[in-house]
Amino acid sequence: MDIIEFTQAQKEIIDANMRRALELAQEGYKKGNRFNACVLVDSNNKKNKILQEAQDNTQREIASVSHCVICMANSFGKCHFLV
Repeated sequence: MDIIEFTQAQKEIIDANMRRALELAQEGYKKGNRFNACVLVDSNNKKNKILQEAQDNTQREIASVSHCVICMANSFGKCHFLV
């Protein structure tokens, strides 16, 4: 397996997207949810456009179908993406 090395520009994009995920997680936590969020980024696009983002909506329950990844998957039917 090859080791992937990111350029400085790629690292900055990854860092910005991770900061956005942390912001979302903090917002959700303030609403009473667990500290989880996710951001889906089109890395093939030169602009690294955020396609979708979601917060956890579990109300801090351990077993819940409202985990941020499930919330994101459920939202795909509600939006359209330009490819």
